[in-house]
Amino acid sequence: MQYSNPEDRYRNELQNLQEFIYKHTSEWAEKIQNISPDSNTFESGKSILFECIFLFIHLTERISHNKLSEPKAKKLEDALRFFIILGIVDIMYDENEEDKKQLERAQLLKIIEKRHIHYTSCTELYKKSDPKSDTSLVGRFSKQLIEVMELSDEEDVGALREIVGELAIKFILSELKTFENLILRAGNELAIEIV
Repeated sequence: MQYSNPEDRYRNELQNLQEFIYKHTSEWAEKIQNISPDSNTFESGKSILFECIFLFIHLTERISHNKLSEPKAKKLEDALRFFIILGIVDIMYDENEEDKKQLERAQLLKIIEKRHIHYTSCTELYKKSDPKSDTSLVGRFSKQLIEVMELSDEEDVGALREIVGELAIKFILSELKTFENLILRAGNELAIEIV
């Protein structure tokens, strides 16, 4: 679809990126949640989904800072954090619960920043020879999920690491290039000054 208005192009590209993230994070969260019967509660499911979203937001930021100029990457980072959190919170609460929405948005944005700091020191996306590696983003993400899901059973922990590894490999092999292209298109459209 062609848009003559730069603002419409920007919103379309940002929405495409947002939908991609929502689609993949919900798929990941569903598969991860099925690992343990104890994690099949609404609260646990919500926590798992949020952790997946935090990971994808970090991946977006990492890729955008690698492939775009610093100003473009920063604009995309701010816009994406805002739109993803706004969308999630709007789904969770009724429109007349504005105070709760504001509080939840603020809390989620703080957590995103914490996860960003937590994930920034990772030097690789995935280490197949050592899936538990704390230097890999996927290893650290798995460790975060173990904590969030309160998994202590070694069988559940092993199953989680296996599922996350499989999801990561599949994503890297079949979806990473599409994800990068969506990030580049959104970042480049966002950089156009909108008057």
